[in-house]
Amino acid sequence: MKNLPNYLSAVRIVLSPIFLIVFMLPVWIDGSFACGSVVLCWILMFLMDISDILDGYTARRFGVVSDFGKMFDPYTDLFARLTYFLCFVSIGRMPVWMFAIIVYREISVTFMRMIMMKHGFAMGARIGGKIKEWVYAFAAISSLLAVSFERTGCCLGAVDAVWAVAMVFYVLSVMFTIMTFFDYLLFLFKKLKEGVDKK
Repeated sequence: MKNLPNYLSAVRIVLSPIFLIVFMLPVWIDGSFACGSVVLCWILMFLMDISDILDGYTARRFGVVSDFGKMFDPYTDLFARLTYFLCFVSIGRMPVWMFAIIVYREISVTFMRMIMMKHGFAMGARIGGKIKEWVYAFAAISSLLAVSFERTGCCLGAVDAVWAVAMVFYVLSVMFTIMTFFDYLLFLFKKLKEGVDKK
């Protein structure tokens, strides 16, 4: 039971590359398997999001919250979200520069967490980071919905509107990405200063 939350988090690492392959199959094989890819992508996204809910719940429910889990959970979240965004960049819907900002931020925060660990602190997800994850999730869901309409030929009249909604969430994602970067940076400086003061 102690490692159950981490096993649930690891589900996202396993399923993310599968999502990428399934999403890209219609692109790679000239439009074939379009409807099948949509169904499988929704199933994979559902499983990854459920694992994200359950890992935190089981950790708190059974009192097995750990420093490793605090690091591993946001890492696996990032693995899934970047996979989604990479898919939407690959079909020309998410602007590359937005994706780049998100990637640079996430790499930087990972480096900050490494510094914190070196000084004996585990920097888990902060409130701003959790809000950012929800924005990422809505960006992914709205984008996959638009792709679903395009690939199945259903509700084609709504495609542009859904992509517009997705773009709003892309913009919000970038905004929260930048804001939370500075939040984590200030938190890092605060903790490092506290460590120096104690010495």
